[in-house]
Parts: sequence; structure tokens; C-alpha cells
Amino acid sequence: MQVLLKIIIPSAAILSYLLLYIFVRISKPQNTLKVRFRIYLACMFFWSAASLLVLLDYGDTLFWFRGMTSSAIASMIALFYFAQSALNQKMKIGKIVYPYGFFAILLNQFTNVVTPFANMVDGELVYTMTGWVTVAAGPSYIVMLLCLFRLLQSARSSQDENQITRFSLFSLAILFILIGGSFNFTELGKYPLDILSNTIAAGIFAYAILFHQLLDVKVVVRKSILYFVPTIIIGAAYFLIITIALQIFHANTNAQIFSISFLVSILAALVFQPFRDSLQNWIDRYFFRDRYNAVRMIQRVSEAASSVIDLDELLRMIVTEIIQTFHIDKAALFLKEKNRRNYQIAYQTGMHLSPRITITSDNPLIVWLSIHDHVVNQRELDTNPNFRSIWGQEKEIITSIDANVYVPLIAKGELLGFLALGPKLSEQLYSSEDKQILLTLSHQVAVAIQNAQLYTTAQQELIQRREAEKRLQLQLKRLSALQNINIAITTNIDLQIPLYLLLEQVTDQLDVDAADVLLMDEENQQLFFVAGRGFKTDALKYTKLNIGEGLAGRAAEIMDVVYINDLHEETNLLQQSPLLEGENFVAYYGAPLISKGKVQGVLELFHRSPLNPDTEWENFLHTLTSETAIAVDNALLFRDLEKSNLDLAVAYETTLEGWARTLELRDRETQGHSQRVLDLTLRLARKLGFTDEELVHVQRGALMHDIGKMGVPDSILLKEGPLTDQEWEIMHKHPIYAYDMLSTIPFLRKALDIPYCHHEKWDGSGYPRGLKGEEIPLAARIFAIVDVWDALLSDRPYRPAWSSKKALEYIQSQSGSHFDPIVVDAFMEIQVNDQRRKRKK
Repeated sequence: MQVLLKIIIPSAAILSYLLLYIFVRISKPQNTLKVRFRIYLACMFFWSAASLLVLLDYGDTLFWFRGMTSSAIASMIALFYFAQSALNQKMKIGKIVYPYGFFAILLNQFTNVVTPFANMVDGELVYTMTGWVTVAAGPSYIVMLLCLFRLLQSARSSQDENQITRFSLFSLAILFILIGGSFNFTELGKYPLDILSNTIAAGIFAYAILFHQLLDVKVVVRKSILYFVPTIIIGAAYFLIITIALQIFHANTNAQIFSISFLVSILAALVFQPFRDSLQNWIDRYFFRDRYNAVRMIQRVSEAASSVIDLDELLRMIVTEIIQTFHIDKAALFLKEKNRRNYQIAYQTGMHLSPRITITSDNPLIVWLSIHDHVVNQRELDTNPNFRSIWGQEKEIITSIDANVYVPLIAKGELLGFLALGPKLSEQLYSSEDKQILLTLSHQVAVAIQNAQLYTTAQQELIQRREAEKRLQLQLKRLSALQNINIAITTNIDLQIPLYLLLEQVTDQLDVDAADVLLMDEENQQLFFVAGRGFKTDALKYTKLNIGEGLAGRAAEIMDVVYINDLHEETNLLQQSPLLEGENFVAYYGAPLISKGKVQGVLELFHRSPLNPDTEWENFLHTLTSETAIAVDNALLFRDLEKSNLDLAVAYETTLEGWARTLELRDRETQGHSQRVLDLTLRLARKLGFTDEELVHVQRGALMHDIGKMGVPDSILLKEGPLTDQEWEIMHKHPIYAYDMLSTIPFLRKALDIPYCHHEKWDGSGYPRGLKGEEIPLAARIFAIVDVWDALLSDRPYRPAWSSKKALEYIQSQSGSHFDPIVVDAFMEIQVNDQRRKRKK
């Protein structure tokens, strides 16, 4: 069994060092620390390999034993080389250590001065070392102790938790190496305990280099101690079971011992695994209560985030949970101000900061937290070059906060705020695990705060909306009144009806007793009464006022509101209407109706008690009078424009018909052609679903379909014989001439489809653009059939007119090549129906 252990331990060490070397080699990024650590691993690999060869009694045992000792010396020198990189400092003693190491290895490996004899005798390693061993190996232990001292010293002086963790783990690994090496000077030196301890140390080194940021060294040490007891118990049980099994099965050979031990270990592991897991969970819960409480805190915050939507309550709960879990008495939570870029205190406890403290968005701390999803501690603020620009008032604010760590609250890529946490009551630093927990918590808190802010904003908006609801309803009523007035004015040529509606809305919405409208007679420059509402008498019905005369005349003259709060003080102004005294009016408003700088009339308001109008009342009155004046002006203009537009449209249509007749007179072959194709084109377009508005443009396009021939010379257009290729080329340009002539006339722009495209063909062989299929406008596809139909039924110098039957057969034969098949079907239906009607007659 002892022989087996002697072989297993070096073999496991060789495999461990090889895997560690590969793992460190492929890890990213590569740096000096990892390169030097690989040198140390290589030395340890050769040490373990030499040890295995010695125990196997392979070859020259003395040579391999010396190689094992030389590798040990080399590993300690490599460790010194590695420690300098870890500490980021050069030791002056290095100038002596490296030459000494080289000399010690040569002295040990190639002379009998240190180790004159080593051999395997009856399975036991027997060796002899002289006093020179203290010269060869002793200084290397001194170098190791120096490295241990420097690492512990750096761990104590550092304020960076990551560095403390790394240096502490390095120190622990060196301690393992020293303890393992010390066994070589005792009776236990014949066992590979030094190999075992160095393997453990290499694992600790690798962990510190690759994963030191994931766990605090205090947690590692504490867990190691707590897990040690159950591990010893379970390990003892394993060996007890294996020993019993070996005695039961009487295992004698190495193969039997190995096989039975292997099988029993697997069975025992399956049995003890549930017990081990339960014991580990119990230890985690009762001995790592900080971690357990942190997880529970995250759970509670997560539950609260889904239920608490009041922002103040949520902030209080979050800060309370944090200070109770991490045992701190000072904390503050800063949030970004709405619609601004500054950050202010939203909640604090134990800090007594002024609520007016503001941190601007360009503060280096805010900039750093916005970019990096990373917890910042006070030491980083003091040493990181990115924070050196904090000075003056910015530095005073950060100093007054007096926080140990700053935790960003980021949601959807935006920094909503940050947590400023004071020191722990235990005076311990925030560990890497603490920072990771705070960072995890911050992500949940940021989302919860964002939701709460949205809720708070919605609540505030709801309150404001409720406060404005009455005003909004009043405004809506008034806007509705304006709309009704505008509709009434624009839909009635007779102004009497909309003006009565105006007065009804004025008295209702402005809450006055009576109102009237006086319109301006521009010829006589007088205001005359046209409509009134709310009067008990006919006092104002026959009013005719010159400009500047009376209250209304004054409003028209100064083109501004005339307001009289007490008419009894203005009796001389009402002498032209003595009956008005019987109305008992007290307050008066005269608002001129002004449009385009011209007075259209005056709106008069009367009330039988004093008026106290507010700004909204006056604004509505102003809007009402402005809209009314514009509407009245538009109504008057509409009557004039309507007649002008009608005359203009008639003139356009007459002009188009004149152009069409002019073309027919020029081209004698096509006389009457335009009118004939027009009627049939409109019938076919109507059958295919054209609206009345679209038919107007189809009619104009049909009349103008050959307008482009005005650009064709008479020598070509009136030529009696066949045209040459050059002449056809000119003739084919007449749709382009039509486009150039009509596209500049807005009135005819929508009628361009027929003049421009009626010579295009369904299969794309037409002209001028070679359009194909539905690329051709539908109006042009319709007209193309009618145009060909009329041409076939008309006499030409080069052929007589075709019969209807022959023309129909031709059109059907051209369906899908020259003509649109759908349009052809509709055309044939019209022709069939026409023939039926003719037969009935």
C-alpha cells in the first residue's frame, strides 16, 4: 500500500503540473505573471518526474535523485522570479540569487559534493547527503522566506481587496512549499510529501492568478477550515471501508489491491455523497451567514421590486436592507433629476447631507460609473488617474459624502443614480464578494427604481390631469363651439343662421346675459345690427353706428376691445338707444371682428351684473372673435370665388374642346374622332370602376389624346402615301410632345395618362417608353382599345373602313399582346349589349 501511494502521488503531481501548465498557457490575456508561473510549473514538473523515476528504480537512481534535488533548487529560484512579478518590484538580492542558483544546480547535479550516494534498497530509498547540502539548498529556503515576508507585508499595507486576496493566497502557497520541503530533513523524507505539498501550492498559485477576483481569501480560509473536519471524517470512513474490504477478499498482489480499492471507493463515494452535500449546505447556512443573508436580501429586494411602486417607500426599503445586511450605519442614494443631467440625494441615512447637494453629470465619478458597470471604492478615487480631475467643489462634495464604495444603478444603458455606502461597523473592507453582491443587487434596484419613477411620474401626471380636467372640458366645449360656428358659417351662404349659432355659443360658453353682432357696411362705413340674443327689448335691433360712434363704433375705430364694468357711469354713450336702460345691463364688452387687418364687424356682450373675466375667458373671446371674423370674411369670399371658379372651369372645358376641334380640322382624316372616342371611353371607364372625379380627367385626356401631333410637321401628318422610317420616328414622338405641352399645366396634369401612354402595348412593344402590362396607366389601356376601334371603323386613304365584326375579331386577337385582357372583356360586353339594343329596336 505504501509503495502504491509513493507511485500515485508523483504521478498525480506530474499530471497536475502538466494540466496547470496547459491551462495557464491557453488562458487569456497572457502577461508576465503567467509566463513566470509557467517556468515555475516546468521546474516542478521535472521535480515530480525525477521523483517518480527514482521510486520506480529506473536507470541511474543517483542521477535522478540529484535531478530531483536540482529541480527543487530551480523551482525555488523560479518562485523568487515569479514573486517579483507578483509584487511588481525588483529585489536587489536578485543579482545574487540567480548566479547562486545556477552554481548550486551544477554543484549538486554533476559532483559528489552534495549527494554522493542514492539507491533503492528493498523498495526503500536510501541516500546520503553531505554537509554541503546546507550550502546548496539552504539559501534557497532563505529566499523563500524572504518572498513570504514581502508578500505578507504587501497584503497588510494594501487597501485593494483583490490584491490582499492575491498576496494572501501566494503566501499560503509558499507556506505549503516550505512545510513540504522541511519533511526532507526528517524520517518522512522517504515519502513524496514534498511533491504533494508542492502540488497543492501550485494549485493555489493558479487559482490566485486566474480566479482571485471571484472570492475573498478570508472566505477561502474559513471554508477550508470548516470543510476540513467533515472531509477528515469522510476520508477516514473511506480508508476504513477499503481496509475491511482488503481483509475480507485477502488481496495480496498490487493488481488485486488496486482493483478492490477502486471499486470500494466508487461505491463508498455514492453512499457518502448525499451526506456530504447535506453537511456542506448546513455549514454554508450556519457558518457563512453573511453570504446567506446577502442572498436573502437580494430575494427580498426582488420581491419588493415587483410589489412596491411608490418611489420613496422603495428607496427606504432598499437602503434599509443594505445597511442591515452589510452592517453599516451610513448610506445615501442619489438619483438623476427628471429632464436634467444632475444627480441629487433621493434618500439618506446616517450621513446628514444637505438635500441641495448636486453632482453634475460631467463629474469624473459619474462619467466612470456611467461607462463601467463596476463598484468604485475610496482607494480607487484616491489613486486612479481617471479621478485626478476631481477638485474644488467636486472634491468637497465627494469628501462630504464620506463613502467607502459607490455602486452604479444602471438600467437600459443609462445611469439612473448610484449608492454611496459608508464603512462597515466592523471596520472590515468591502470584499470582492461584497462588491459582486452589490453589483448584482444594483441591477435589480435600477430596474425597480425606473419602474417606480415611471409610476410616480404617472401619478403626478394623473393629479395634474385631474386638476386640468375641468379646464380641459371647458376648453373642449369652447373648441366644439368654435367648430360648430365655423361649420355653420362655411356651409351657409346666408350669414344670418351661423351668426345666431355664434350668439348662442357666446352666451352659453362665456356665461353672459345677452350678445349681438354688428357687421360693417364698407360702402357707408357704418355698423348695422344683424343678429342678437338675450335681449328683453328691441333696443339695439335698429342700430346703425358710424365708425367712432358709441361703444361699438369706438371698438371698431381703435380695433381693440372696449370693456365697461359699469354702464351706469357711461350713460352719455348710450343716448342713441334710450330703450337700453330697460335691459338693466351693468357690464359691457365690445370686441371688433378683424380679419386681414380689416374690421368686419363688432361682437357686443352684455351682462346684468359685473363681470370678472379671467385670462382663459378673455383668450377664448379673442379666439372666438378672430375665428368668427375670418369665417365671415371667407364666407363672403366664397360666394365670389364660387362664381369665378365656375366661370373658369367652363372656360377651361371650352378651350379643351376648341383644341380638339382644331386638331381635327388640321388632320382631316380624324374629323369627329375625338368626340366619338370620348363617349365610348367614358362608358368603358365607368364600367371599370372610375369615380366621377376620375372621369373628369379621363374626359380631358381623351379630348387631348392627339395634342402632341401639333408638334408633327404637316408634311408628315398630312402625307397621303406611306411614311418612311425617319418620318415614323418623328410621328412616334407625338406622345412625348403631348407630355411636354401638358405637364406644365397643373389643371391638365392628372389628364396626362391618355395623351402620353395610349400608344403603349400590353406586351411592351409600344411607344414612347415601352411600358408593359400594369405599368401602363389604366386610363391609357382603356383609351387604346377605343382609339383603335374607332380608327378601324373609319375610312383611311390607304384602306376602307372595317366592319364591326371584323374590328371586334381583331381586338379580341390582340388581347394579351396589344390590349389588356380585362379591358378587352369589358369592351366586348359593352359591344354585345349595344348590339342587343340595336336588334330590339
